[in-house]
Amino acid sequence: MTGLPHHPMIVDVCGTLVHDDTTLGLLRHHFRRGSGAAWPGRAVLFSLLSATPVRLSFAVLEKLSGCQIYKSMLIGLLRGQPVALLEESARGYAAHLLAAGRCMPVTAAIAPAAEAGRLVLASASLAPIVAALAAQLDVPYVASQLGQRDGILTGRLTVDLTGFKAAALAVLNGAPLAPGSYDMISDNASDLSMLRDAGDAVVVLRSPSHRPRWDGKLSARFIEVYSTP
Repeated sequence: MTGLPHHPMIVDVCGTLVHDDTTLGLLRHHFRRGSGAAWPGRAVLFSLLSATPVRLSFAVLEKLSGCQIYKSMLIGLLRGQPVALLEESARGYAAHLLAAGRCMPVTAAIAPAAEAGRLVLASASLAPIVAALAAQLDVPYVASQLGQRDGILTGRLTVDLTGFKAAALAVLNGAPLAPGSYDMISDNASDLSMLRDAGDAVVVLRSPSHRPRWDGKLSARFIEVYSTP
């Protein structure tokens, strides 16, 4: 599906529509089902990188450097992989997420917009998983793009939508979204400017400690989601 519906409801994916970090989740699903000479070493490296202490260490390093080092390392593990194989993994993972990984308070909040056909997914996660979710929900989407050459992944991002969803949505829409012409729901501080301009802004709080980052910065409704299934 292309284009945007009238007065769209822009829905973030990770931590909003679903509980998972879908970049991490997609790669976990992908490496579990992989085969071939290049897979075992990469699967082991992914297991090491996805361990909680390692993730926390990279979070500190990224905060200090301002660079997305961790995400780049994860995506680097895909270098040389067929695009079609990752897309196949994404379809299976998307089906699992929609069956068992949805954030139910968010599902309830966006139900009227879903019924009216106004949903649009906007995520900085990887295009294969966002596209798979969008296809199963039959909605438009924008997402970060993986580099590829002749059907083979380069292990790099060519487009990172972190903080740039508005520009990608403008391309899909054929014109920038005017303030008040859309609604939005997200848990990401990087979406603050879009949330400020939304007709109806909904912020998902994943921890009580996250509320101060929003206080005084916008007028919004809050949905508290302090645990996952």
